[in-house]
Amino acid sequence: MIVHRHVEDCRFCQEELALLRVMDETPLIEPSPFEPVRQVVEAILQPALALQLRGQTLIYAALEVLLTLTVRRTKQGVPQWTVIGELKMPDGAPSDQPVEQVVASITNEQTIPADIDEDGVFVIRDLPPGTYRLTVYTPDKEIVIRSLQLGND
Repeated sequence: MIVHRHVEDCRFCQEELALLRVMDETPLIEPSPFEPVRQVVEAILQPALALQLRGQTLIYAALEVLLTLTVRRTKQGVPQWTVIGELKMPDGAPSDQPVEQVVASITNEQTIPADIDEDGVFVIRDLPPGTYRLTVYTPDKEIVIRSLQLGND
């Protein structure tokens, strides 16, 4: 009884009880088991293509998709590089996975986003020579190229 009387008369205890009531009334939001989880897969470099018209073409294989990159050196002043890429099915057909975002990073702090067109082709321009990590985000996958070497050949 002493505790009950104290709680009834104490302003601090009343505030605490009000907060606890609000917490009890607030429903817990649990993630839906049907919400897609993004799977992280590493893309592995495949043998080079026999025909290279402009720039270097690289093909990386990841789970159920191919990532095709064309790497070109720009001609202005200090050497810089442009990376053009697209996801395809293993048979070469367009990917059924829309590209949501593509990011190149040279360090954990510095990231360079790509421009993506309506067909899912992405372009990253004006990259200085270096080793980059390239991540392609789709609704259910993060496709990662751990080491994309530009320049310094």
